[in-house]
Amino acid sequence: MQNNIIISNQKSETLFSTGILVQSLMSVGMNMDDAIKFSMTFRRDLLDRNMHRIDLSKLEHLIEDELKQQNMIKVAQRYRKLREVKNSSRPVVIFVGGATGSGKSTLATEIAHRFRFNRILSTDAIRSVMRAIVSPELLPSVHKSSFEAWKDQPYPFSDKVDPVIASFVDQASKVSIAVKAIVDRAIKENLQTVIEGVHLLPGMLEAYRSNDDLYKVHIMVGVSDVQEHRQRFEKRGKAQEKRPGKRYLDNFEAIRKIHDYLLVQAEQQKVKTFKDLEFNQLIQEATGYILDNW
Repeated sequence: MQNNIIISNQKSETLFSTGILVQSLMSVGMNMDDAIKFSMTFRRDLLDRNMHRIDLSKLEHLIEDELKQQNMIKVAQRYRKLREVKNSSRPVVIFVGGATGSGKSTLATEIAHRFRFNRILSTDAIRSVMRAIVSPELLPSVHKSSFEAWKDQPYPFSDKVDPVIASFVDQASKVSIAVKAIVDRAIKENLQTVIEGVHLLPGMLEAYRSNDDLYKVHIMVGVSDVQEHRQRFEKRGKAQEKRPGKRYLDNFEAIRKIHDYLLVQAEQQKVKTFKDLEFNQLIQEATGYILDNW
């Protein structure tokens, strides 16, 4: 008895994978146990119907129909939108912002993986390029980490201004010039891109509000529990020799100031923020939000 199911499209053929279907269903909000059960049952039903070869588009419609029959309407809608995102010819830009240690980088990587985007950029990497091109004398702020930019600034601060926040915003404004260039390129070349980083100030995408061709979404990640936030750097120091935790712990007060500033700005700019979620729940809610706003 043949147990393989071949999926064909215009370019290639591949074997049906229960694991890939499980991952797709988890991306749209189904929990792991239900996703595994659905995927195994669905595969068995295809074999019972002697569907050993099936067109990809037909397969995706069958999955969506089966979800609807099982009264999982929202999951079915998100599954359809997930296909639209993956197959989109529109430019897509997803911003994932948050302070150092908030989990934004891990989340951004997972979003790119689940949506099959092969372009993911970090604002820290962008800042590193700027550092290599521009001297410290011209742009001193970009030659320090976001939480250290306030140190050794060449100009005095007013008593009414928090030097940590003022220097961070100054650095972010400089990095935003390069970020805008990346977004403009994505629009011009119809690219799908995830950009993550502390420098993605809430409101940065407002400049593209009138561009209906660009699918754009900005989400933020936060950690309410100060001690939990601190412990992340302690764990990082133990797990990664190249990213010692001491430097972050020594600057934790500044990191926390930036964290709180970003969340206040996110609330004012109505940017969706995810806080204090276990990672699997975080990725499900974040991807769900992105798809619901597609």
